[in-house]
Amino acid sequence: MKHLVCAFAILMVLPAMAAGGGNPPPGFVRVEGVIASIDVDAWRITVGDTVVRISEDTILRMRGRTITFDDFAVEQTVAACGVEDEGLLIAHRVTVKYGGTIAGEKVVAGRGSCGSGGGNPPPGFVRIEGVIASIDADAWQITAGDTAVQITEDTILWMRGQPLTFDDLVVGQTVATCGVEDEGLFIAYRVTIKYGGTIIGLVETDSAVRGIVVAVSPHTLLLGSVQGGSVVVHADIPYSQVDLSTLALDGIAVLHTQADSRGDLVAYFDEAAVKEIVAPPSATLTLTGEIKDGTPFDGSDTVQVRPHSGR
Repeated sequence: MKHLVCAFAILMVLPAMAAGGGNPPPGFVRVEGVIASIDVDAWRITVGDTVVRISEDTILRMRGRTITFDDFAVEQTVAACGVEDEGLLIAHRVTVKYGGTIAGEKVVAGRGSCGSGGGNPPPGFVRIEGVIASIDADAWQITAGDTAVQITEDTILWMRGQPLTFDDLVVGQTVATCGVEDEGLFIAYRVTIKYGGTIIGLVETDSAVRGIVVAVSPHTLLLGSVQGGSVVVHADIPYSQVDLSTLALDGIAVLHTQADSRGDLVAYFDEAAVKEIVAPPSATLTLTGEIKDGTPFDGSDTVQVRPHSGR
């Protein structure tokens, strides 16, 4: 899926960029990893061994919302896109993916939160996300943050939509695990590798790669009028590859989804909730989400907003 590489930055070349401001410069690169240090005075963060410089023009996002430099914290997992200049990565965009070493601290998850891969998770399972600190190959255990995770022959191990084995786990990988607690251990039902290490790569990205194109319907929102009950978003991304539980439209949770005739994503959002966050004459709505390997995507469309005349 070539159009998913750095999709959250590459879509900025599209007219839908109105929501984020500015186009990324040519020849930009992508870095993903954990924030090791923060220089508040210089507006810089260190991701692995890469120094990332933030400017007033840098787009900062977390969970589909705009944030500020002050929202950064050491041990957050971030993805940054930008250009290299004199040993620095000048960031066009930085997205916070996880809030710390353990981002989802033993919060009970809903069914299906473990994603695809076969089977149903047991009742009462919980989800933990973090960085692998150590691996015990003899006991088939990994430590994610301060949590010992037990792998069994029944544990589903997954990366980028493909099954893998215990031997594929490496210290420094960012993982999401679902399972149950038993006698002080976290028994994993599923482990998904989100990133292969502290820095996935400082990789030149093809500037011709397509971003995620979205179309919002109705394209004209009439305030004070009911237009079917749902705002529908058509997205240029295969339905089968999307983690549906991550979808949101400017922070509004998805109601339901389906595939269109081409197999692409169609997402439905509550009309009343959407109309509460827009105002005339127009508004830019941004769809955010992740594919099943944890790669984020977003896309925007600008709709017209009109007060309902009642006539």
